[in-house]
Amino acid sequence: MNYFELHIGDYEAATAHLSLLEDAAYGRLLRIYYRTERPLPADTKQVCRLVRAASKPERDAVQAVLDEFFELREDGWHQVRCDEELQRYADREPEREAKKANEDTRLKRHREERAALFKALNDAGQHAPWNTKIEALRAMVAPLQKQTATAPATQPETPVPPLPATAPATPATATHGNVPPPPTSQSPKIEEKEERVPAPARKRASPPPARPPDVSERVWLDWLDLRNAKRAPVTATVLDSAREEAAKAGLHLEAFLRLWCGRGSQGLQADWLKPHERGGATPPQPAPEPAWRTEQRARNVAFLGPAASPEARAAVAAATPETFDMEAPDAAPQRLG
Repeated sequence: MNYFELHIGDYEAATAHLSLLEDAAYGRLLRIYYRTERPLPADTKQVCRLVRAASKPERDAVQAVLDEFFELREDGWHQVRCDEELQRYADREPEREAKKANEDTRLKRHREERAALFKALNDAGQHAPWNTKIEALRAMVAPLQKQTATAPATQPETPVPPLPATAPATPATATHGNVPPPPTSQSPKIEEKEERVPAPARKRASPPPARPPDVSERVWLDWLDLRNAKRAPVTATVLDSAREEAAKAGLHLEAFLRLWCGRGSQGLQADWLKPHERGGATPPQPAPEPAWRTEQRARNVAFLGPAASPEARAAVAAATPETFDMEAPDAAPQRLG
């Protein structure tokens, strides 16, 4: 048995006096009884092992439950309520088997119908996903069946031989059942599969133009790599536009392409360049010294004196260092250089 009914009221009334260990032991004994569908072993030690009763209080609880709720017979410990439930379960076994057989038959017919519906759609040139529900498949096949029923019947290629004058008697139920009658007509295909038109082949990109003589090979290759990374073609029109933008900016084509590679952009226009990047522009002048730097320098001069001025520090840095020989402790220091 996979499950059993537990009436809480009856169980609580019968086990209200049990201790915690005895109630737990009784629950385990009932589950083993129903799962194995047979009485518990007659040996108490084996019963304790089945319910995992290891300590002496646990074994005493198992023995107390067996003595109160079970009956020892030749084949083991019996419980009256468990025996009645198992007998009732065994009496319903034929009913469960018949129900399972009906369910298997229904599932088999369902699968066969799905296979027939998919075959009808495939024969008509239609396709449906594998997880389409049976109702949707029936709705898709219904128009095809109507078209097949209204199609003109054609004579079979081989004529059907006539029946004998005296046919043997057959039972009245011989024509009934699931055996379909032999086909008497052939219906032409309703739809024909459309021929697939091959997709036009992709045009290959034209090779880039030759390197201009006024552009170095290194700058030219770097610019081509940048255009390829951006998936932008390099054509004569693009090169002419770059030359026009370079002329607007007052730059040679090589300088313009070098700026283009430095920016790493897909395109570049003369209007996008900064003033100092244009041709003929003066280089950017250094920013004037901030006020806090001038104030700090004035404080250093006031604290350290003239030695803190920039002119004094430059003179110290430019002076030639002098080396003295300090090995003789009593002799006067001598200048070596």
